[in-house]
Amino acid sequence: MSNEKALLGKKAESLAINFLRERNYKIIAQNYSTKFGELDIVATDKNYLCFVEVRSKSSSCFGFPEESLTEKKKRHIRLAAMDFIKANNLKDPVCRFDVVCIQFDKNQNPSSIKIERDAIC
Repeated sequence: MSNEKALLGKKAESLAINFLRERNYKIIAQNYSTKFGELDIVATDKNYLCFVEVRSKSSSCFGFPEESLTEKKKRHIRLAAMDFIKANNLKDPVCRFDVVCIQFDKNQNPSSIKIERDAIC
């Protein structure tokens, strides 16, 4: 991954954290690593334990951020979530998988931020 793309990814995650906090999510973990991959954000929203994937695009030429989430990535997120639950000894949490989608303009400023709840089944 190029340095520019990595910096934009970090910017997207920071924007997503602020976006979620404005909506009263409580952040538990960020960039949580498991053998299945990384969970971008783990948070609570009311009674839900939320595993939040952050997707961003700097151009819509190749689709929108939410369209970049592959079935393989979804599977890895589900497995990583199970690993998080087990590692933290959580008993039967009510879980939800959300995606924060961020579109950047040509100057790398966010032009839209939205959340899709229950985006991963």
